[in-house]
Amino acid sequence: MRRYILAAILLILSGTSLSFADTIYIGDITKINMRSGKGVDYRIIAMLDTGQTVELLEQSDGWAKIRLGDGKEGWVLSRMLTDQEPCGLTLERTQKELANLREAMAELTTENSRLSEENALLGQENTQNSRTASNLQKEYNSLKAESADFFTVKQQLEAARRETERQKNIAESAEAELKELRRDTRWRWFLSGAAVLLTGIILGGVNRKRKSGSLLR
Repeated sequence: MRRYILAAILLILSGTSLSFADTIYIGDITKINMRSGKGVDYRIIAMLDTGQTVELLEQSDGWAKIRLGDGKEGWVLSRMLTDQEPCGLTLERTQKELANLREAMAELTTENSRLSEENALLGQENTQNSRTASNLQKEYNSLKAESADFFTVKQQLEAARRETERQKNIAESAEAELKELRRDTRWRWFLSGAAVLLTGIILGGVNRKRKSGSLLR
C-alpha cells in the first residue's frame, strides 16, 4: 500500500512538469479511464494501460486532455500521467534487453566453442603441414645430393663419350691409312710383277735376236 501511495505522490509531482503536445506515458497504474470530459461524471470512452504513450493537449483543474495514437481524444486525471518511462515499462524493456543479451551470450558461447574447435583443427593441420614440410625438405635435400652425383656422373660420361669419339676417329683414320697402304702394296706387287714380266719379255726378245743372228752367220 505504501508503495502505491509513494507512486501516486511521484506521479503528482511529475505531473506539474508536463508540457503540452509532448509525448507522455500513462503512469504505473494497471488501467485508467479516459473520459469524454474533465470529470468523473463524463462517460468512459477508453481504458488505457500503464506505459501507453499519449500526446498531451491541455491541462485544467487536475485533468489533462490527451490524444491517443489512433487520433481519439479524451480526458484523464493529470496525476496519472508522467513524462518519465514507467517502472513497469522500464522493467519490461530491461527484461527484454536482458533476454536478448542472454541469447547473444549463448550465441557467442556457441561461436566461441566452434572457433575453439576450428582452432584445434587448424593446430592439427599446422602440425601435419609442418611434418609434411619437413619431409619435403628432406626429400629435396636428398634429390639435391642425387642431382649433384648425377651431374658428376654425367660429366664423366660426357668425357668418356668424347674420348670414345676421339678413339673412334683415330681408329677410322688408321683404318683409312691401312687401306691406302694395302692399295699401295698391291700396286707395288702389280708393278713388280709387271716389271718382271716386261724384263722377261725383253730378255726373251734379245735372246731370239741373238739366235737369229747366229743362224744367219
